[in-house]
Amino acid sequence: GVALGIAFGLGLILLLEILHRRLEAEENIVQVAATLTVAYISFYTSEACLHMSGVITVVTCGITLRAFGEGVINDHHLMQNFWSLVEHLLNTLIFILAGTLWGHSMKISKEEDDFAENIKNILVLYLAVLAIRFLLIFALYPIISRIGLGSNLKEALFLSWGGLRGAVGIALAINLRDIVAQGDSDTNEHIKEARSLLIIV
Repeated sequence: GVALGIAFGLGLILLLEILHRRLEAEENIVQVAATLTVAYISFYTSEACLHMSGVITVVTCGITLRAFGEGVINDHHLMQNFWSLVEHLLNTLIFILAGTLWGHSMKISKEEDDFAENIKNILVLYLAVLAIRFLLIFALYPIISRIGLGSNLKEALFLSWGGLRGAVGIALAINLRDIVAQGDSDTNEHIKEARSLLIIV
């Protein structure tokens, strides 16, 4: 997934370089459209064609563009505004989808009379994951505080509490839900446990 993301990122930089003509305003819009198109194609190629992680591919593609392609973007303001709007719309959509799926899962859970057990397991998992994050961050704190820009105790607390929150964690959990629906019964229990962890994280 990472190698494919880098390849798509370099291809996108080459495409943006071809469109790098500041005197033609129309090229600015085409550049924005190119970033959206490559993001979608890279995800589809990775996920549907090669059965790899589309999320990792797209993220790696974006990191590659950010690292090596800043100079070929004609209108940074337009690009930033467009992706801010897309981010807001997709975040809203994914949280609505997650809420709908969560409500459906809770309804099934109540019908199967294991609702209380599920809630108990979720609370235990939440506390366990929180404890593990704190342990990892503070075990590595001597290193974290000395590398890069450094860190302090307040930032370490923030990192420990933060974890994998927001749309990425929810997207991964929804993706695992689909895998559970398609998978065989032998692996479903393990995948359900992983899904619960992702939701909590």
